[in-house]
Amino acid sequence: MLDGVFGTGKTPAERIKEYNRQIKKSVREIDRERTALERQEKKLLADIKKAAKDGQMDSAKIMAKDLVRTRGYIKKMFKMKAHMEAVSLRLQTMSSSAQMAQCMKGVTKVMGKMNAKMSSANIQKIMMEFEKQ
Repeated sequence: MLDGVFGTGKTPAERIKEYNRQIKKSVREIDRERTALERQEKKLLADIKKAAKDGQMDSAKIMAKDLVRTRGYIKKMFKMKAHMEAVSLRLQTMSSSAQMAQCMKGVTKVMGKMNAKMSSANIQKIMMEFEKQ
């Protein structure tokens, strides 16, 4: 929070790297959670089949509701992962745009210096010589 107060602030590139690192970590955690939910879904399916086979319809209905809830959570995990990856892509786009702007800034400086060195009289003289040839 107070990093920039004493002149030790991070550059935008460093911040983007840090944010991307955090996003990747979050995506991995979401994937772990999703795989755990998928394992739980398979276990619930097996338990529902076993309960139905044994004639325990009440417990099978309860487990079926839990299965529906678990599938909803899995769907939410996929959505969260997609959103996190979209944010990461936006960060990369912003980084690329910033680099492009920096390059264009350098090009403009160089072109300004070239314009200062090349006077219009010299250019007209060169053009006249070129036309003669």
